Amino acid sequence: MTKPFWFSQLLAAGKGPDWVFNAAFAPASNTLLAEAVRKHMPAGFTRYQATQRPCPIHIELCDYELYIDTPHYQDIVNHLEGRQQPNSYIYHTIQVCQDECQLVRGYGGDAAQGGHEETHLIRALAQAPALATTSWSIMYGGVTYPYEELISGTSSAALLVYLDAD
Repeated sequence: MTKPFWFSQLLAAGKGPDWVFNAAFAPASNTLLAEAVRKHMPAGFTRYQATQRPCPIHIELCDYELYIDTPHYQDIVNHLEGRQQPNSYIYHTIQVCQDECQLVRGYGGDAAQGGHEETHLIRALAQAPALATTSWSIMYGGVTYPYEELISGTSSAALLVYLDAD
């Protein structure tokens, strides 16, 4: 039996507040990665093309594609573009920067939104023949809590084993 969501263990253990999935792929796979993410993007996300904006993956200014759950799109964009905005706590983002992908569920996200679809996206990336996963991790933390790693691996096979485990 498969886990219903990529974050099932985090949910069951009460870990958080934020849940993060990171994956890195073989160098020079950025175009293929961006195409694969676009192809399998869950419904309910709106694309934002970031140009020299702070990148949470690389902790520097980068160009990247960011998909934001539509209800929180404008709040997140306002924050990225430096406009005063109250903090968004509950949100979902999917980011592709260079050869890395990151999914974030702020405060665990909306429990009724996107869990199956996000897991389908992760599985599709792991199974894409043109993409070679070099590392992946699932982390939790945020706000005043340090980020801690729940699990990590160095291959698509290991990720699929994790997704398929009870």
